[in-house]
Amino acid sequence: MARKKTGRARREARRRNIDQSKLQMSARASIPQTLWDLQVPLYITHTNAPNTPFVTTVPRFSYLALLLPRLSAYFGLPCSSFHHEDVLLRNLVVGLLVDLYQPTLPWRLVVGDGISWDIGDTFLNSAKEVSVEARLRVVDDGACFYDR
Repeated sequence: MARKKTGRARREARRRNIDQSKLQMSARASIPQTLWDLQVPLYITHTNAPNTPFVTTVPRFSYLALLLPRLSAYFGLPCSSFHHEDVLLRNLVVGLLVDLYQPTLPWRLVVGDGISWDIGDTFLNSAKEVSVEARLRVVDDGACFYDR
């Protein structure tokens, strides 16, 4: 009888260890997925139409410039640049801009017809990011190595 308990206890301990390792692996895998799924709420007005907001959410890995054609159609006015508290925003990933400026959400932006962003620049920035990400290898311990 004692042997059965010992064997059963061993099996139970092994099962617990396996369950814990699965939990740790799923927690590691869920962090990138969580970051990928995050959205940033935006409240956008035009300089010439401050009482007509455009409310939307965009993925953290998106660019504001991709909204310009839709905003131009919505406001019926030319749209070419974004401002946050009178600061012209650079053409960077939305998540990076949120991390830099740390706005209250929804993020209140003003779009206007100022210094324009080129959609081609947005495409090139995206292509560069993909190129760099393709060369990075992430190891289980979290260290990144550049693969030439």
